[in-house]
Amino acid sequence: MKLHLPKLLRSALLAVIGMSTITLSCAEESTPSPSQTPATLVDGGVWDGEDVNYSWNSASTTGRKQGVALYLYGKTLTITNGSVYFDNNSYTPSGTNGYVEGTAVNVNGEMILNNNSIVSFSQNQMSGDTKKTVSGGALYVHGNTFITENDTVAFSKNSIDTGNTYGVKAYGGAVYVAGSYSEFKISDNTTVDCSGNSITTKSSNSSGYHRGAFLYASGNNHVEFSGNTERLSITGNYVEGKVGINGGAIYVDIDDSLKTEIVPQFSITGNGKVEISDNYADSLNAYSVTGGAIHVAGTSAKPHTPVFQISGNTSVEVLNNAARGSSAKGGALYVDSMELRIQGNGSVLFEGNYEKSRDVYCMRGIYMVSNVGAHTQAAEYSSDTALTLSAGEGESIEMRDGIYLAVDTSVKFNADYGDAAQTGDIIFTGEYTEANLNKVIAANTAAGETARTATEEEIANSRTFAFQHDLSRSNVGQSNSQIPKLKDGVLATLEGGRLIVEEGAHYVGMGFEAVGGSESTLRLKNADFEHHFTRAGSYPCTFYYDVTFGDTTTLEAEGVNTMTAGNLTMKDGSAMTYVVGSENKTEAVLSYIGGSQTTVSRVDENGKEVWTVTDAESTLTQEGALTIWVKDAEELKTGQRYALLTTSDNVTLTWDAANITVKG
Repeated sequence: MKLHLPKLLRSALLAVIGMSTITLSCAEESTPSPSQTPATLVDGGVWDGEDVNYSWNSASTTGRKQGVALYLYGKTLTITNGSVYFDNNSYTPSGTNGYVEGTAVNVNGEMILNNNSIVSFSQNQMSGDTKKTVSGGALYVHGNTFITENDTVAFSKNSIDTGNTYGVKAYGGAVYVAGSYSEFKISDNTTVDCSGNSITTKSSNSSGYHRGAFLYASGNNHVEFSGNTERLSITGNYVEGKVGINGGAIYVDIDDSLKTEIVPQFSITGNGKVEISDNYADSLNAYSVTGGAIHVAGTSAKPHTPVFQISGNTSVEVLNNAARGSSAKGGALYVDSMELRIQGNGSVLFEGNYEKSRDVYCMRGIYMVSNVGAHTQAAEYSSDTALTLSAGEGESIEMRDGIYLAVDTSVKFNADYGDAAQTGDIIFTGEYTEANLNKVIAANTAAGETARTATEEEIANSRTFAFQHDLSRSNVGQSNSQIPKLKDGVLATLEGGRLIVEEGAHYVGMGFEAVGGSESTLRLKNADFEHHFTRAGSYPCTFYYDVTFGDTTTLEAEGVNTMTAGNLTMKDGSAMTYVVGSENKTEAVLSYIGGSQTTVSRVDENGKEVWTVTDAESTLTQEGALTIWVKDAEELKTGQRYALLTTSDNVTLTWDAANITVKG
């Protein structure tokens, strides 16, 4: 608990230093005082060292309603060094033609809640028929919001139910924040709990948008959850409706139309444990849905690309979120026209997040689209980064759910985080897919669906990690000059540590480079690594994208793997390593599938080919050394040849056993 000055001593000190306050409550107890009388403040207000409790207020009107408990217009509301309770307030409209803005509190100005023992907005509710937009089931702020340095912050079980009226829009089941270029910060608190908030409707004909059961922020240029030292929990929030269902917990629309040097962003940074779990967005099979937990969108206006950043947290768990509708995108995160950075955290895990499009399931945690790059006739794109996944030394980002990315810019794995090199593991795994799919289907079966297990197609789609350009434009596929490509090279780069694709995972990309000097490793274990674009229509063809390994980098394979790409280049100083397990010491296969003009080559530091394979008749003995890792080392006979890489044209690269090093 925070220590607060006794009121008499505080008053004396304020008199000495010439400060004044507007005292609106004089509760002496550390426990909540009885609920205070609803108030309208026109000149702002300051509580310092008081227990503020505006709870159990209710209203029912047919006109516009702005805060059942507290309404402040045009100035600043500050509550500090005490406790804050805005709980169990309710508003019941009756066919109202007026807007509802903040069931409990409406602040048309700035709000500061600082250094309190508790800040609680809980179980506030708006329910009933209304004909206008409802914004903020607990709190509505038009201006800057700073909730900082409190012991406990809770936004829990606040709700909006829009009743039976057709076409009502509902934004922010707990919090609505508006105002051009305003800031919203929940920072430097001990624990933050945002749970069980909801937006629902009873109308089967509802056509209004329902967005953000916990938070709706629009027109802002900065939304931040940072430095909350123990825990940030965003759990169990949900939105149900019919049309325009976006963001089961959070909907953020970042505005970058202001020409400043400040990069607009939505950030979850520097917290302790971060939990984003069990949130969902559901259109009841009627229409499209985006973002089971979070929907975040930015403008493509210059000078900046808005950023969604999850970084520097002790740990991050994104679990069991869902998007359900006729077309669902983003079981956990839906990102539109923003750069996404997940970097510099402790352990990060995505698991159990899914999309349900009518009766078809897909385990998918992240869905990204972008309008940031230039949609030119030649389908070329800027080299700005769309997605960065980086894990520090000894840490990992493990994706047990698939990813879909269709952007105009590039992808970076283990790019530096600030000045720190990122040498951890980025893991795309299909090991848990089938079990998680069947668990999800069984849960929906209990809710009334026909019992079944996951189909092969559902399993395959859920194991797909797709990093591609936006191929939706109509001009793509009209001529050979319009093959999608990047101005400055491949789409994805590995800049340190390991990228692990394993256990049935299917990586689908458009070019890959392990950057020279990074000492990075691409590890394939019973997986597919595919880089090509197939075009139908009047000019059908398949275009293969190149895969390159720079000096000090490694291509490592275990089990049975397939690589589909254009030219595979192993630059001087790179290595191919085959890991042979104890259960099957002979099985370490990488089948390489390329087009008719594909080359598999090794080049020296000057770019000169050391060797190359370009036709189906070639058999090559590599004179360099190859390392095979085994769990139980066994003798390899000198002179025996081992086929380690094959192509679809039966081109085989082999190494003499004399040049093979075996390590246990």
